[in-house]
Amino acid sequence: MKIKQLALMVGITGAAFLGMGMKVSADEVTHTVKSGETLSGISAKYFGDYTRYIEIANSNNIKNADLIFVGDTLKIDTTTGEIVDATAEEAATEATTPATETTTPATETTESTTTTTTQATDGSVESIVRAAASAYGWDSGANWEAIHFIIQHESSWNPNAQNPTSTAYGLFQMLVETSSDPAVQAANGMAYIASRYGTPVNAMDFWQANNWY
Repeated sequence: MKIKQLALMVGITGAAFLGMGMKVSADEVTHTVKSGETLSGISAKYFGDYTRYIEIANSNNIKNADLIFVGDTLKIDTTTGEIVDATAEEAATEATTPATETTTPATETTESTTTTTTQATDGSVESIVRAAASAYGWDSGANWEAIHFIIQHESSWNPNAQNPTSTAYGLFQMLVETSSDPAVQAANGMAYIASRYGTPVNAMDFWQANNWY
């Protein structure tokens, strides 16, 4: 989570030696958030470990690690790590790789990345999500279909779905989701989609192209 406008988990496109995946030592560096980047992807880039995104969030007084804005300037202390070239494929893999290293088609992502038993669409959960979507005018048509697609692929409509390799949790697999309440998860999911993609259709298009959003 999926979560301020998140930027695409992409690799460094700088010097050739970084493109080859070589590591260089550094102290504090400044990073300007680009379109599509996430804190977990930035963590993978500078530390070779996507789970250290919370350190970056804390050191930059970011309250919600799922929400960063394009153009934000981040101070990153790399004295305890190394700058690592993380390609788009590697960064995405860090955030979404299931417990067993297997390549699965897009429609199987949720089944391989959640430890809880998935459940069929629950009408009451769906109605709660639709109510949250209505606040944005997304409770019908293409946008509602896109929301339905995202939740189905991220959690199979299971509010307790947990990614075993990250903190991603809930219907929308938000990285910092702490509530098991579908209503809270729905509100957070709509806010994330609105801030990062503008519309659910855009979010679904990105998911279909990258197998994550």
